[in-house]
Amino acid sequence: MRLASLLLVLGLAAGCSDDPSPAEDLGPDLVVRDEGVDEGPPDLGPRCEPACSGGSSCCAGEPEPFCAALLMDVANCGSCGSDCVAEGKGTECMAGTCVCGVSNLGCGGTQNSFCCPPRAPGERPYCADLASSGLDCGTCDTACDEAQADRCNVGTCACGSTRRDGCAGTPADRCCANGLTGDADCVNTESDAFHCGACGNVCLEGQRCVEGTCTVGDPCPGGCEGGQVCCAGECCGAAACISAEEGCRS
Repeated sequence: MRLASLLLVLGLAAGCSDDPSPAEDLGPDLVVRDEGVDEGPPDLGPRCEPACSGGSSCCAGEPEPFCAALLMDVANCGSCGSDCVAEGKGTECMAGTCVCGVSNLGCGGTQNSFCCPPRAPGERPYCADLASSGLDCGTCDTACDEAQADRCNVGTCACGSTRRDGCAGTPADRCCANGLTGDADCVNTESDAFHCGACGNVCLEGQRCVEGTCTVGDPCPGGCEGGQVCCAGECCGAAACISAEEGCRS
């Protein structure tokens, strides 16, 4: 009886093992792959009826597709919907590339490179920098008035480097360059002694600027003609002005 009990205990101990080693790999895991859903045949693009010929291509359009010669169609140049004129790249299409005047590669179609039409009969289209060109500021053939501005700043006519807009262009608000700094600003040429009556017209020492005229003594109503000074209420050449008391030499 004791022998049977001993054998039973030894058998149970053999069945309960503390070995931490993993179980034997019985083969690769089963992997289920999603092969996707059948979406049918690929999209081949629009179909023109009748079919396009002569090297033209079928383009999607409203109300229906149409045939376009992509090598020469300015509204579909190189690809459907690529409009040379609307995109500012050119005025013609040659070999599928927009052409602007003498530029066979066309313009970039950006503010810095935009194809503008000829300025005058007999001239050709040209690529313009609408951000900085004083002749095409912001839009084609929009020139900055020198009385209002001395430069085109990011597509806007401006006077000087510190202003973002131009002057009114009137005698009381005119764009003039500073002879000392080389920069420009809006000045009142009716009263500015450094720009009296015109940009850069500097009144001499002892003179003041009144109504756009360099003046000594009493002013001259309405000012004087260009090149003259007002001397004690009289208009005459600068060399003929004796003094504020004596006026002009007879």
